[in-house]
Amino acid sequence: MKAEVIETCLTVLSGILDDAVTDRRIPANPLRDKLKIPARIERPHKYLPHEQVRALAGEAKHPQIVLTLAYTGIRWGELAGLRVRHLHLLRRRINLVDNAVTVVTIALVVKVNNGYAVASDSATTVQGVQERRS
Repeated sequence: MKAEVIETCLTVLSGILDDAVTDRRIPANPLRDKLKIPARIERPHKYLPHEQVRALAGEAKHPQIVLTLAYTGIRWGELAGLRVRHLHLLRRRINLVDNAVTVVTIALVVKVNNGYAVASDSATTVQGVQERRS
């Protein structure tokens, strides 16, 4: 298993045991300060060059989605939560207000705690959205 997966599992288990201590079901959390979590291996991020992004967008059913994800760095759920009112095309800004998440098979849109804006330097992204709106 990856170190990240092990760390997540241990964090969840430790939280459950903390609740058991709070509820006085066990005297102490046996995981506290006793387990050694494997070190994470930092791997460099891999990014597509512009030519490959354009080629991918050219093959996609919705190239604007590919370009927006590639050049803004927003996540899929943030993109799915976007509404037209969140786009400021003249300023080349996207306000991230909602985030779409999937629970089982139901898609929910939830508010982002501190909505933030993403600026896109890519004229291609803005142009594609403008063409789509007209």
